[in-house]
Amino acid sequence: MKPFSETLSGALEQVARKHGSHYIPGAACAWGLVCAAYIGFVLLDFPANQLRAIQYDARETYGPIIMDCQWYSLMKQICLDTNGTAISGIPSKDGNLKKAVITGELLVEALDFCREG
Repeated sequence: MKPFSETLSGALEQVARKHGSHYIPGAACAWGLVCAAYIGFVLLDFPANQLRAIQYDARETYGPIIMDCQWYSLMKQICLDTNGTAISGIPSKDGNLKKAVITGELLVEALDFCREG
């Protein structure tokens, strides 16, 4: 099962490039992990303190996420299937990846968390 953070990382890089921006090496992966950890927090009780640590490390190491809310539609097109969902590996409270259904609404919520947090 592919980790959703990998899907997110590729999508973040692709969307940023499309809009004339770019991520430094490692940054899209770090922010993909933050988004996936947030989804794990919502769906699978991933610990809030671990989520905040991942978020803090991404921001301190790579700066803020490169994302505009106007880019969300393209992110959903890339990350989700034609039904508007994805089934992928999300971090859980026990530290393992668990299969979860990610909706467009939850993806947008995770991106907002990264942008605002």
